[in-house]
Amino acid sequence: MRLPDKKLIRPASAALLVFILSACMVGPEHLNPGVAPPGTFKYAASPHQTLAAPLSGKWWERFEDATLNRLVEAAMTDNYELAASAHRITQARAIARASRSDLFPALSADPGYARRGVSETIETNQGGTFTTWTAPLNVAYEFDLFGRIRSGYAASLADAEAVVEDDNGLRLILQSEIAVTYFAMRAFDDDIRIVSRTIEVRRESLTILKNRHMLGVISRLPVARAEAELRATEALLLSLQRDRTLLENAVATLLGKTPVELSLAPAPLDNPPPDMPSVLPSVLLIARPDIRRAERIMAAENARVGVAAAALYPQVTLGANIGYSSTRASDLFDARSFAWGILPNIHIPLFEGGRNIAELERARARYAEMYAAYRQTIVQAFGEVEDALVSVSLLERQQRANEQAVQSADEAYRLSMEQFEGGLVDYLSVLDAERTLLDNLLLKTRLRGQRYLSAVALVKAIGGSWETEPGRSLSRY
Repeated sequence: MRLPDKKLIRPASAALLVFILSACMVGPEHLNPGVAPPGTFKYAASPHQTLAAPLSGKWWERFEDATLNRLVEAAMTDNYELAASAHRITQARAIARASRSDLFPALSADPGYARRGVSETIETNQGGTFTTWTAPLNVAYEFDLFGRIRSGYAASLADAEAVVEDDNGLRLILQSEIAVTYFAMRAFDDDIRIVSRTIEVRRESLTILKNRHMLGVISRLPVARAEAELRATEALLLSLQRDRTLLENAVATLLGKTPVELSLAPAPLDNPPPDMPSVLPSVLLIARPDIRRAERIMAAENARVGVAAAALYPQVTLGANIGYSSTRASDLFDARSFAWGILPNIHIPLFEGGRNIAELERARARYAEMYAAYRQTIVQAFGEVEDALVSVSLLERQQRANEQAVQSADEAYRLSMEQFEGGLVDYLSVLDAERTLLDNLLLKTRLRGQRYLSAVALVKAIGGSWETEPGRSLSRY
C-alpha cells in the first residue's frame, strides 16, 4: 500500500491542530442562575385565577373598552420613544453582526502604484527612480485559539438581546401608562358627573331658600350657607375639569400627538374592572422583560470575562497575499509578474504591567455586580406583584363598605331634608348631610378608579402579555 506524501501530511496535521485549538474556550460557561422563587405569593389570588404560564393575548382588551383598545394600538405604532427603541435594536443587531465578522477571514484587493527615488550615495544601492505596479489579493485571519472572538460575539449577542428586552419593557410601560392615565381620566368623568348633579341640586335648593327668605319664613343665614356651598362646589367642578384635561393631554403625549389632535368625550366608569389573573412566582422569571433583560446583561458580562481571560493567552494571526507586481503596467498581468507571500504572526503577552490581570479582575467584578442586580430585580418583581395583589383584594372590600356608606348617607340626607321641611332641624344639618353624601359618592368613584388602576398594576407586575412578535427574535444572526 502506498503511503501518503509527507509533504501533504504536514500541512494537514497543522490544519487539524489549529482546528482543535480553535475549539478551546478559556472563559466561564454561562449558566442560567438558579433562583428558587417562593411557592406562592403572600396575597395570592384564588387558584382558578392563578396562571401557570405568562398572560397571553392583548391584556388591555380584557377591559372591553373600545376607546382604550384604539389608544393602545395607536401608541404601539405612533409613539416616538418606541420608534427610537426600534433604532436602538437595529444598532445592537449591527454591532453583533460586526463582532461576528471577526470569526471569518478578511479578504481585500489592494491595487497600487508607487514611484520612488533611491539615493545614489548608498553603496548597497545603485540609486535612481523606480516605478512599481501591484495588483495583490490580501487575506488576513486570526485563529480564535482561546475563544476571544467567540466570547466577544457572545457578549454583543447578549447585549442585543438585552436591548430587545428593553424594548419589550418599554412597550409594557407605555401600554400600562396609557391604561392608567385613561382610567384616571374616566374616574374624573365620574367625579364631574356627580359634582355637576350636586350643583344642579344646590341651585334648586338655593332658589327655594331665597323664595322662603323673601316670604319671611326663614332668616338670611340658610341662604348665605347655601350660596357658600354652591360656590365651593362650582370651584370643585372647575378643579376636576382641569385635572381631567391634564390627563387627556397626557394621553395625547403618550400617543405621540399634540393635545389639540386628541379629544376624548366623557365616559364615566359604570362597571367594576374585570378580574385579572395572577401567575405563579416561577412564571415571573420568564414573563417580566426587566428580569429577562437583567439575565441577558449578566450573560454579556460573563462572556466578557472570557474575552479578558483569552487576552492572557497567545494570539495567532495569518496574513497572505497573492497577485502581480511589475515595474511596467504593460507587464503587470504577465505570468512572470506573479508574486505571493505568507506572513504568520504570533503575539505572546509576556509582560504588560499587570494590565491583562486587572482587566480580568474588572470583568469578574462587573459580572458579580450584574448578578447582584439580577437578584435584586427578581426581589423587586415579587414585591410589586404582592403590592398589586393586596391592592386588588382590599380595594374591592373597601368599595363594598363604601357602597353601604353611600346608602346610609343618602338616607341621612333625605331625612334631614324632611325634618328641615317640618321645622325640626336647621339648614346646617341639611348641609352636613349633603356634604357627607357628596364625599361618599366621590369616594365611590375614586375607589372604582383605583380598582381599575390596581388591575393595570397587577398586569404590569406579572409582565403583561407574552407574545413573540414576528421579526423580533434575536436568537442568532
